[in-house]
Amino acid sequence: MHSLDIIPVEAILERDIDLLLLVELSCNSDFLHWFLSTTELPALQKLEGVWRSVSAFGLGETDILVSYLSENEKIYLLIENKIDAGFQEEQPQRYQQRGIKYVEEGCCHNYYPLLIAPEKYLNTQLDFGKALSYEQIRNWFNGREEPRFMFKATLLEIAIEKLRRGYKAVNHVAVQKFMVSYWERALQQLPALLMNKPEVVPAGSDWIQLSSKLLKRLNIILYHKLARGHIDARLGNFQESQVNALRAILPPMLVLEQTGKSWSIRKETVTLDRMQDFAAQYEKAQQAFDDINLVNQWLEANSNYLAP
Repeated sequence: MHSLDIIPVEAILERDIDLLLLVELSCNSDFLHWFLSTTELPALQKLEGVWRSVSAFGLGETDILVSYLSENEKIYLLIENKIDAGFQEEQPQRYQQRGIKYVEEGCCHNYYPLLIAPEKYLNTQLDFGKALSYEQIRNWFNGREEPRFMFKATLLEIAIEKLRRGYKAVNHVAVQKFMVSYWERALQQLPALLMNKPEVVPAGSDWIQLSSKLLKRLNIILYHKLARGHIDARLGNFQESQVNALRAILPPMLVLEQTGKSWSIRKETVTLDRMQDFAAQYEKAQQAFDDINLVNQWLEANSNYLAP
């Protein structure tokens, strides 16, 4: 691989990686076959097309859309490419919604959302069902031992280094003010749970993470998803064999939902707007806190069913 002491470009943007992938997926059948095999996607019969920045149904944009045939079934692969930026609000969910609409409209028979990003980024994101790391793609390029592929591996390494150097979040004053007020009230209303004091809060921050010693031991993360009105207890290391047993003991107020690769115990609650003043939403926030306490109490009472 080229030395990074003399790099060909100063910085790599997501659109640069988009174009790199666009070329390889469109023109390199060896890469495409490896790509589909590595991500455990249906095997390629015939490639129909690859497009960048495709907007559809008023549900946002797909970074790269791949259409191909597999055993006479048309497949749409919806790729989201990230280097270090956080997800936009409900971005993973919109990928699912677009895929469903493509099937309903007869555009394809099946669809698969897929996230491509550096390994460090993928380790923090579980909302996409499938993922492929920059490092895996870089290693494939390096394995070809041809100058053009090794050059592309260098470009990916520059992108990986960009994330390693750290993404500096930009604080949003109104959202931070809301989160600090939420945190202050949570100290009183959620005594059994822990929440980090908000310091720098980007505009897109809409999920509040809560924890406790017990939840950490159970490998459970409790999320309050403000705009969706969801309280989700994400279950780590939860096996398919446990699903039916857990559903059998859930009270009517709770449901078991698959969220990306994980399962979550969910309770519906009120919605809160992080862009608006917390005090003006105090009564709704109190209802949400009551619901969070109910979920946490149930988790504590049934911890033996939830142990990894």
